[in-house]
Amino acid sequence: MHTRVILQARMSSSRLPGKVLLPVSGVPLAILCAKRIAREGLDLVLVTSNEKSDDVLAAEATKYNVKVFRGSLDNVLSRFTGAIKGLSANDIVVRVTADNPVVDADFVQILVDKFQQMNIDYLGTLSPLDALPYGLSAEVMTVGALRQAEKNAVSEYQREHVTPWIRENMRSDIVDGFNLFKQQDLSYLRCTVDTFDDYQRANEIFKAEHINAIESSWRQLIDELQALPSTPEFSVPYRNKRNSIESVVALGTVQLGLDYGIANQSGMPSEQQAVSLVRNAIEHGVSWIDTARGYGISEQRVGSALSAGWQSRTRLVTKLDPLGDLPEDATVACIKSAVHQSLLASLHALNMKKLDVLLLHRWAHRKSHQGKIWQCLLEQKTQDLINELGASIYNPEEAIEALSDKDVTHLQIPFNLLDHRWLDDGFQNALADRRDVRIHVRSIFLQGLLINDAEIWPAWDTVAPNRVQKINQLAQLLGRKNKADLCMAFVLAHDWVDAVVIGVETNEQLQDSLKMACEKPLSSEECNTVAEYFSDTPERLINPSQW
Repeated sequence: MHTRVILQARMSSSRLPGKVLLPVSGVPLAILCAKRIAREGLDLVLVTSNEKSDDVLAAEATKYNVKVFRGSLDNVLSRFTGAIKGLSANDIVVRVTADNPVVDADFVQILVDKFQQMNIDYLGTLSPLDALPYGLSAEVMTVGALRQAEKNAVSEYQREHVTPWIRENMRSDIVDGFNLFKQQDLSYLRCTVDTFDDYQRANEIFKAEHINAIESSWRQLIDELQALPSTPEFSVPYRNKRNSIESVVALGTVQLGLDYGIANQSGMPSEQQAVSLVRNAIEHGVSWIDTARGYGISEQRVGSALSAGWQSRTRLVTKLDPLGDLPEDATVACIKSAVHQSLLASLHALNMKKLDVLLLHRWAHRKSHQGKIWQCLLEQKTQDLINELGASIYNPEEAIEALSDKDVTHLQIPFNLLDHRWLDDGFQNALADRRDVRIHVRSIFLQGLLINDAEIWPAWDTVAPNRVQKINQLAQLLGRKNKADLCMAFVLAHDWVDAVVIGVETNEQLQDSLKMACEKPLSSEECNTVAEYFSDTPERLINPSQW
């Protein structure tokens, strides 16, 4: 049985053009990948397109004695099947990409050996489920499976990404890094080259004195990666939503664009601090950034933070302008103009061609203005400017109504240890029928009240000292590190919560919040204890607009 490794490479890259020929340890990146994988004699072919832009890549590979196959620009799958002509159906194909220089012959062989033991058609890596660093990746399949995909794949996505048809229709599995490599969870690490920051990190890894660019094993390189001062020490937990890996933390950015929050003592961060906060969150696995037109300069700052390729590593939620100056009797033309201006302003500030998720800033806009605001958003969605629609919600009654609308797939709601309205049957039953709807929770600290002393609580709440005392008692009773840990653990204990939206002003606050998200949530019994402690909270207190 023969094994052929296909190294996929192209000069075009939207985030880092020409990256495959950038020098790493004095060798073009694609060539380094090829040499590391083929160092023990594996049959390797670099596959690229027959476009003129890839001539220089093909020439460079030939110069280094790397075999090259060129094929269709758009149909990558056909390139692969062209590169395996002459092989038998039972032979093995390994797909790797030329932006992952840590992958080597040892790693590939381990995957091939495991594949041969499993009697399947496909074995692949999938971070973070495989517990491997992002970029330590490969896909192993039979030649027969690849040819089946070429014969049956019909969508552009299936042909561009090579293996989706195989994974969807044939016997497939994901690598179990814990058992296969006998190691800890390393999914918080990143060793791909997709942005300039990634490229700089790769150079740091390979320039270490005791590292041989070709011969050093992937394990040695991962050790070097872990030792870098810029490498995060952990990643936040994730949940699987609609077959998508999504973090349980979303970074709220109202504090980056406004002086916000009753407990905010540091004010709005500088531009540099804001960019650092967003990127630091992403480095720790945060897959959602939350912003809005109404958050001052937040969108602009988020857009700056997501430049230089960072946008590919997360997803954005923004909100429609509050439209406070739009009268109820506005003409259809005025309504459409206001909505369109808000949408285009968000796209421009965020430097995006399409919004991941756009929320109504308030649910009342769903039916106000003769329903034209919502209708306009639906039209923009069909024009491919918006991927998903939803709403920022303030009470369960609004949420139940929103859940009845099939076009709503994302809700943001306020929920915390004082606010038990969301646990009532009305909302829970409506949510049970719409498990496709993503639920992000804000106000888990109630603008900071729940983690501060009674002095900053609203003056009219005469029993604030008693509430603060109860929160302190609960944190101690349930063995939590502090009040903030209690608040986080309570919200994340509810499996219908997909993510908590955390707003911070400093990197220190961010680190503390992300670490808290990694702690064990409360048990159902402990959540019942919380409910017993706070069974008489007035609605005025859990609604900051009434303060």
